[in-house]
Amino acid sequence: MGVAVQLDLTRYFDAQDRFDPHAYLIDHPRVYLLFRKYAYELYSKGIRRYGAKAIVERIRYQEAMDTGRDGFKINNNIVSYLARKLADEEPLLFAEFFSFRGDK
Repeated sequence: MGVAVQLDLTRYFDAQDRFDPHAYLIDHPRVYLLFRKYAYELYSKGIRRYGAKAIVERIRYQEAMDTGRDGFKINNNIVSYLARKLADEEPLLFAEFFSFRGDK
């Protein structure tokens, strides 16, 4: 059984306890690369709506399976940021792929 690797996420919060996704992704660019990769895989299979949280859970699962360790930390506060970033970068493909608060 693998040893859990603890990531200190406190450094990604400001004095008002707001999460800074930019700082997190600078230190962990692989998270966005995998998020983007898995979203494209879904889209290429004809799936046009999907949950960003489910993609993040796949990243967690895949990292555990690939490394044999648990404890890979992705703060849940970054999920909507990842979805919005991808939708902003690729609006023709992903503008309606994710649901955002206020969309209905």
